[in-house]
Amino acid sequence: MKLTHTKLKDLIQQVYLDSFADLAAEEESPLLAEPESNEPPPALEDSITESKESTIAKLTRALQHLEPDERKKIFSRFGFYSSQHLLQQLNAIKKAEKGAL
Repeated sequence: MKLTHTKLKDLIQQVYLDSFADLAAEEESPLLAEPESNEPPPALEDSITESKESTIAKLTRALQHLEPDERKKIFSRFGFYSSQHLLQQLNAIKKAEKGAL
């Protein structure tokens, strides 16, 4: 079957009419013009508070769930080290100044 412009138009019209027939056949339930309360639905409340949460807070929470050595690998990859690492480096510099190394 070759699809022509006329056949395509007829098919689209048939789908259009079928959807209206289905809509009319459904039970009629009154639609509310406005919500009955001022509170957002529970699903929306979760998404609103989730979107308000900052990216830094999300990352901090995710990092807190990691093991210490996993966090160490992540931070060292970006050039950030722990305060313990800083103290070790300062200690090594002091020893080198005194000639201990």
